[in-house]
Amino acid sequence: MVDVGAFGGEQTLAVRSLRVSFDLRGTLLPAVSDLSFLVPAGRTLGIVGESGSGKTVVARAVMGLLPRTARTSGSVTFGRTELLGLADSQRRLVYGRRVAMVFQDPSTALNPVRTIGAQLAESLRFHLGLDRHAARERSVELLERVEVPDARRRIRQYPNELSGGTRQRVVIAMAISCGPRLLICDEPTTALDVTVQRTILDLLQRLCTEQQTSMILITHDLSIARGRCDDVLVLYAGQAAEYGPARAVLAQPIHPYTSALLDAVPRLGSARGEPLRPIPGRVPDLDDRPGGCAFAPRCRFAGPECGTAPRAGGTDGHRWWCHHPAGSSVDVRCGVMAGTGTGHLREEALLRVEGLTVNFGPVQAVSDVSFDVQRGETLGLVGESGCGKSTTARAVLRLVEPAAGSVRFGGLDLATLDREALRLQRPRLQLIAQDPIGSLNPRRSAFDTVAYGLRFGPDRATNVESRTEAILQVVGLDPATARGRRAHQLSGGQAQRVAIARALVVEPDLLVCDEPVSALDVSVQAQILNLLSEIRRQRNLSMLFISHDLSVVRYACDRVAVMYLGRICEVGDVDKVFSSPAHPYTRVLTASAPSADVSAAEVPGLTGELPSAANPPSGCRFRTRCSQATPTCAAEVPTVRPVGSADDHYVACHHPLVTAAPCSTVCQ
Repeated sequence: MVDVGAFGGEQTLAVRSLRVSFDLRGTLLPAVSDLSFLVPAGRTLGIVGESGSGKTVVARAVMGLLPRTARTSGSVTFGRTELLGLADSQRRLVYGRRVAMVFQDPSTALNPVRTIGAQLAESLRFHLGLDRHAARERSVELLERVEVPDARRRIRQYPNELSGGTRQRVVIAMAISCGPRLLICDEPTTALDVTVQRTILDLLQRLCTEQQTSMILITHDLSIARGRCDDVLVLYAGQAAEYGPARAVLAQPIHPYTSALLDAVPRLGSARGEPLRPIPGRVPDLDDRPGGCAFAPRCRFAGPECGTAPRAGGTDGHRWWCHHPAGSSVDVRCGVMAGTGTGHLREEALLRVEGLTVNFGPVQAVSDVSFDVQRGETLGLVGESGCGKSTTARAVLRLVEPAAGSVRFGGLDLATLDREALRLQRPRLQLIAQDPIGSLNPRRSAFDTVAYGLRFGPDRATNVESRTEAILQVVGLDPATARGRRAHQLSGGQAQRVAIARALVVEPDLLVCDEPVSALDVSVQAQILNLLSEIRRQRNLSMLFISHDLSVVRYACDRVAVMYLGRICEVGDVDKVFSSPAHPYTRVLTASAPSADVSAAEVPGLTGELPSAANPPSGCRFRTRCSQATPTCAAEVPTVRPVGSADDHYVACHHPLVTAAPCSTVCQ
């Protein structure tokens, strides 16, 4: 337990010996055990750990948002106010006014049938006593403060009319509307692309500095915790594993669990294809918590003594609870970065896309996109949300119809095939969707879901049972478990494995992966990435890999294509593109990645929002957000050309950051 006896200050959050259990039909299941920590005024505490570690339970205990089945003990004080057990009348005066929360999913945090202005004004009128007009004007000011463009128009809109990044800004505006002194942020940037993530985190940091607001930042991204937090609390199964200054805990981790979390993270500077080290096993369920050290069943240092309560160690600044502290020999693994022509297309390729264009009514979502994927190669697609990555992938699979261009796969132009001919090609091209549980049939068992393609595909295989069992074992799932569970009974990692098995069982030549690990814990993410890497080597499989996480792309891909507003602006070897970006947009993406070497001061973040695809800028589509734009950029569409003398790095920019060859060298 952390000693929080000596604390002071009206704005200090002090959690002492917090215990939270849930009453399940008369049985108390422990979720948080004897947890203590401090958040002094103006400081940011990061809480990290896998799903099931108790991070959100702690946040909801502080906010008084636990369900009625929860049983709490201990103390949670903010200044001189005890937050546990507040009466409803007192709770309404504290929460929203002094303590506020930014929830993980802005879509569920906002009321879909009320306008943004009405939702912002509600808190302002209740807590600050503003009249209708004053609350409306203050709502506009708040939206402008969180950098929502055209705020006066936005307050009349509903949540479904806003982008994900804008909705998150609205949720932040609601949280800060009454000037709270403690802000709790539960995964505020999960599944956002790196540029929006950086903008949101910069915004939160600036607001906290301006108002001397304390913040609890719950995240599974250790790079964010290292770069944005003053202190870090590592939770495992509701117990504190390690606690102290962020740079000390994450640069020289002492607890084996902290070290294991860092080892499971892909890093932009790591050797491509180097196996990640996932943590074996999983966080125990509430009804299966072991005695003593909860991490012992998964710890390579565990011994008989770990069956007793872990031993506390360290100084007042950096504390840990472990019988076998790992010492300071573990290196930093926080993702630190170490360092429209078709000239980039190669003749021999399994997949060759040329001039692909996709329209949704008057909106051109994808415009004149060209790329190729060799057999056994993985091409990454990166860019902000709304840049056309998923639409491009779905057009390749003919899940949406292209308006122009060709998609040649193994010599066949998929864009011209009729329905029956396309059905015969389906087994050779498979998709792993971003939401694995949502992509699975809820009425079928996991086993039947995997077997479906064999039973009803064009080949109608006869050895369905044995092939299904074999592929389930390949992806690390017990066939017996798969027979007995449906989609809603699977964990996120299990559902992702089922989706991979379903795609692989028909032995495809090309696998399209749309954000396959974006919502997974770092350990499960490492398992899935290792699995895909091993299967790719064994089967000489080609992959089109979409992700907003540049460290994942750096680990999993051979080449990368950077998309902006429906067009490819840079493509090439992943090492060269990330280490020496030629396009200003790529440079901003790499600089926005957490813990990147290029500092925010050296490379400003993007200003403004992504322009509408219904009315894109003329010439270079990035010019409205580019600091190097000239009149030429508005008048002419840039042509893809090689960077220097390289034949594996191409850029579409009038003013590349590194020397590009003249246009005539590629426009043959």
